[in-house]
Amino acid sequence: MTTLTLNWDPEKVLGFKHGLFNISTMQIRGRSFTGENIANFNPISGTEADRSTRLWELWYQQGFWDDKFTVRIGKLALDQEFNISDYAALFMNSSFGWSMVSSLDTYSGGVAYPLAAPGIRFAFQPNENWTNLFAITNDNPNDVSFCNPSGPFTCDPQSKHLSGTRFNFTTGVFIINELQYHLNQLIQL
Repeated sequence: MTTLTLNWDPEKVLGFKHGLFNISTMQIRGRSFTGENIANFNPISGTEADRSTRLWELWYQQGFWDDKFTVRIGKLALDQEFNISDYAALFMNSSFGWSMVSSLDTYSGGVAYPLAAPGIRFAFQPNENWTNLFAITNDNPNDVSFCNPSGPFTCDPQSKHLSGTRFNFTTGVFIINELQYHLNQLIQL
């Protein structure tokens, strides 16, 4: 997998202080070891996905009060900030990222890798230890319903819109709120 991310600070051109524009794309290649050999629900690797070149995230973030409060709007992948562990990057298994319960209980596996959905995210960080995140997104990134006509592996929400350019506004909403406590934060030099 190759990921290309471009961040742009609009302050020098447009004068928006504490703003950030982000666009992320992915080129996913290779075969799914889990899908072809194991056929279970939880992929062995957190990077398994259908082969494609896709738009992943496209958003603008504006900070207020020295970035203690930020608003992000656009096409969001919630697993970049929500429902994560600080130590998940130590492991390859997808069990340590966006949880299996969240994936199985939402359309298309949720607003998580490799799918993103239109939405808005609010973050309030009064100090370095506490963060309150709140987001409202579309509940179904690719507009794929729960389906199981002849078995558990017949529907693939990723394959419906491989380019990632689908901005679905036709289904319901997904609302998530998370209070995070960050223990033993390192002092930045």
